[in-house]
Amino acid sequence: MRNYKIYLPTINEQEKIVEDLIYFENEIIQLEFHYQQKLTNLEELKKSILQKAFKGELTV
Repeated sequence: MRNYKIYLPTINEQEKIVEDLIYFENEIIQLEFHYQQKLTNLEELKKSILQKAFKGELTV
């Protein structure tokens, strides 16, 4: 084991990695929020269309 060299990033590189991870974490949180909003909107649209269909409002 003593013959193996292990690369350790400098403190600046480590800080950059942490900044990148925080940035990506925030992006993921935003994407999850928007995705959930779209799912909610889609479910509401589905209910609305079904309600109109049962009332006969979708025919021309």
